[in-house]
Amino acid sequence: MDLIIIPSKLSGTVNVPPSKSYTHRALIAAALAGGGRVKRPLFCEDTLATLDCLKGLGFAFDISDDAVSFGERQAPAAGSYRAGESASTLRFMLPVIAAFRSEFFIAGSPRLLERVETPDLDALTGLRVTRENEGLSVRGRLEGGVFRISGKKTTQLASGMILALPLLPKARLEIVDIDVDDPYVSMTMEVGRCFGISYVVSGRSVTASGAYRPADFTVEGDFSHAANWLAAACLNPGLKIAGLNPASRQGDRAILPLMGEMGVHFQNEDGGYRLDRGDIGSARLDISDNPDLGPILSAMAAVGRGEIAIVGTARLKYKESDRRTAIVRAINALGGRAEIRENAIVVKGVGRLPGGVRVTGAGDHRIVMALAAIASRVEKPFVIEGADAVTKSYPDFFTDYQKAGGKIIIP
Repeated sequence: MDLIIIPSKLSGTVNVPPSKSYTHRALIAAALAGGGRVKRPLFCEDTLATLDCLKGLGFAFDISDDAVSFGERQAPAAGSYRAGESASTLRFMLPVIAAFRSEFFIAGSPRLLERVETPDLDALTGLRVTRENEGLSVRGRLEGGVFRISGKKTTQLASGMILALPLLPKARLEIVDIDVDDPYVSMTMEVGRCFGISYVVSGRSVTASGAYRPADFTVEGDFSHAANWLAAACLNPGLKIAGLNPASRQGDRAILPLMGEMGVHFQNEDGGYRLDRGDIGSARLDISDNPDLGPILSAMAAVGRGEIAIVGTARLKYKESDRRTAIVRAINALGGRAEIRENAIVVKGVGRLPGGVRVTGAGDHRIVMALAAIASRVEKPFVIEGADAVTKSYPDFFTDYQKAGGKIIIP
């Protein structure tokens, strides 16, 4: 679906949606607990894919009152699962499924398979993972032993193993290439602890003890999505962003200090953020640990007044699109000045973008949202091709956008 974005001022209060990252983890842990409940989950294409995989494993659940309630596992595990476009689903669920079945198949889109069919899967000792037509065929069984998993490209597989550890007696995880206190790894253990699991972290090693037990988990607001609204609030001082936990473990909470480095500062009022002071100026930003912030920081830089170098962008290549290429092309199409230099995106702010063109969202939800977030600094209406990509993680994005005063037209 293509959308025409009409540049307009935004105001009022936007309540950010629940965290996708926490929702994935909590759904899996609650299911394994045989009676857990996840309150205020995010329902989107990615998290529904995780629910579908859990259903295939035999876990029954009910959805009501803005919660997902699980019961005891009722059926044997199926032999086939669907991850759709969700890399989180595939990497989280693969180790968990392998604790129940010795042979299974996970279907996924061509782009997803391109992203996840990487050497780190070889670290799942005891499994043989091969590409077959439209998915991955898995044979073997995860048991005890040491699993050495790299977090260099993504921490998702390491998080999947952390979720599976309580199901694998005498198993130990060694995380290499990153610190064990990585925000996403910490989030996974936080969820596990809520459902009864104890972890021992020694150096790069993680072991788990205890069994999953029923508990309630309430999902907090999503800082990854909030980043787009915070960017919009930089350009629209009348906009307030609510529903966030200032003490969150989410890695993308880094959006606030990164914006501070750009010269923009917010005031917090009970979890609601409003622009305090500042304009977008020159900076050097490192997103090595926060690649999902690359598109929105680049878009912000395009409508600033200085030169911003965003470094640590290598992981952007392995997302729903090659995000470095996608956001640079979109910025330049709108009349901005952006380029890729080695491991960086360098953007020279021009204040306002001419617009009046068609730009592609590259089939990537974060590219689409980033472009819409800066529309108030675009002179003429522009078209985002494939704007429906937002359904992957934030189905109500354009509904919230219109409530805040954003204007769109479906051609």
